[in-house]
Amino acid sequence: PGFDRRTGAYADYGIPAPVVAQYLRENRVVPEKNDLNSLLFLLTPGVESSKAGTLLSTLVAFKRRHDENALLEDAIPEFVQRRPQRYRGLRIQDLCADMHAFFRDTNVSALQRAQFSPEHRPDMVMRPNDAVRMLTRNQVDYLPIDEVDSRIATTLWVVYPPGIATIIPGERLCDRAKPMLDYLKMFERSANLFPGFEAEIQGLYREIEPNGSIRFYTYVAKE
Repeated sequence: PGFDRRTGAYADYGIPAPVVAQYLRENRVVPEKNDLNSLLFLLTPGVESSKAGTLLSTLVAFKRRHDENALLEDAIPEFVQRRPQRYRGLRIQDLCADMHAFFRDTNVSALQRAQFSPEHRPDMVMRPNDAVRMLTRNQVDYLPIDEVDSRIATTLWVVYPPGIATIIPGERLCDRAKPMLDYLKMFERSANLFPGFEAEIQGLYREIEPNGSIRFYTYVAKE
């Protein structure tokens, strides 16, 4: 839920996959992976029918919790217990609405598509192995991602899932790479707005600023 099936446009309301995945994990059902709007479950011929039934019944239980607009401390108590200041007293539909609105207003689906379009392919100005060698020799600068414009990447940037590289070492982070940078800046903002729902990102490093906010850093070639 969250997209118009005919147009692919964002709907006014949606249920982000990270919320569902967290509920499932707290009920001992672990998805293989999830992104912002989908979940993957691996069901092989050897899976017992009881396990498939557990998955379905847990999904139905989530829908019931959602439709009742349960408090998060009742729906995902372990998660809330670790982050009470942010989530205590919040209801599940409120969290879904806030997170979905953030993804919609940021137009994440358009950023995901743009990253793989030919016009946004960054310029390769250095061989990847040479860029990685600069990293291993510490010939790099460690900068926040909002300060890396026109610099040369020395790490592989991979958001998991789906686990597809969007920037490789040796590419210049010029205007053509803007969708990639905007996409990662979106995850940085999301990490601050929705702590605990962070994505796994290879090549970027989370740092806690003096004011308590999360900021993403990466290594670029020294110039």
